[in-house]
Amino acid sequence: MHVNVRFRTLACALGFVALGMAQLHGQAIISNGTIKLGVREFGSLNTPGDVNSVQDETVVGVRFLTGGKEYESTADGCKCEGWGAGVAGGTSDGVFGQSSVDNGGDVGVTGQSFASTATTATSVVTIGGVMRVTHEYLPSSSPNLYEVKVTIENLTGSELGVGAHGIRYRRVMDWDIEPTAFSEFVTLHGTGATNLLHTSDDGFEDASPFASFGSGLCAPIDADFANQGPCDHGALFDFGFPALAAHDSRVFETFYGAAATNTDMLAALSAVGAEVFTTAHCNPALDACTAGDANRTFAYGFKGVGGTPLPPSTTTPEPISMVLMGTGLVGLAAARRRRQQG
Repeated sequence: MHVNVRFRTLACALGFVALGMAQLHGQAIISNGTIKLGVREFGSLNTPGDVNSVQDETVVGVRFLTGGKEYESTADGCKCEGWGAGVAGGTSDGVFGQSSVDNGGDVGVTGQSFASTATTATSVVTIGGVMRVTHEYLPSSSPNLYEVKVTIENLTGSELGVGAHGIRYRRVMDWDIEPTAFSEFVTLHGTGATNLLHTSDDGFEDASPFASFGSGLCAPIDADFANQGPCDHGALFDFGFPALAAHDSRVFETFYGAAATNTDMLAALSAVGAEVFTTAHCNPALDACTAGDANRTFAYGFKGVGGTPLPPSTTTPEPISMVLMGTGLVGLAAARRRRQQG
């Protein structure tokens, strides 16, 4: 059972006061004309913006601009999108920092700089004086995907972390695909990647890289799955990278975006070389989700994490009607109950 979002947000706010952390003072809404992102000062998403989404959401997370409309995908309801990085082993064992609105808040991060243009945003923070994390948001080679270049640097004169998984990174997000936010079908692919430790469809977990990765909401943990739903899904990815030598760094890439069809979305992910990804679309059992809406697909992916790039011929099965005839409606009922209880 998940902590009530309002209570958790209040707890985070009180925690900031206790820790003496500075309030956020930077944010940016950027767009390549197809994808719009709301980037926060410490590198996570979901910033106050305009009300142009299909469901009148006033926060911008990840939006698809199409047909004169803006389809939001991460901001409705819980503002559950964020990241965390930390050290496993050695003298700095357990040092971590994280950034999110509702997944535990901004903890253990010290802002170094935040800069943006109409199409780009770059956040630089330090963690515990031993690690620097940079998130650079920029248009990718595909108009349907924004690239996020992530750089983790060792600021010390000795090895940071121990072993093959001495540097940890988590990205967690709650899919809220308009026009049926809180009820989606989700796919996850790439769990065999060398640096991928855990996966889950639980987007409500804490952004800390050392927090629980959940038991799964409506899909299995640590396994690929296709078109699971309907459910109030999210996605969580825990990565473990090799320990960093003195003043060394690690770079990998993530991607956020959307396309008019699942086929187009997979083609975009293939074009950028994504190795691990999740896709999501609205629930066609609900009247608001028309045929065109059901085809519209959002995605979040990773590159440079020890996986196999998605080949151009890859397709994802979409037996939506079959899924709905099974236990999917039970999942929808459970999701609605959880929203009402939260």
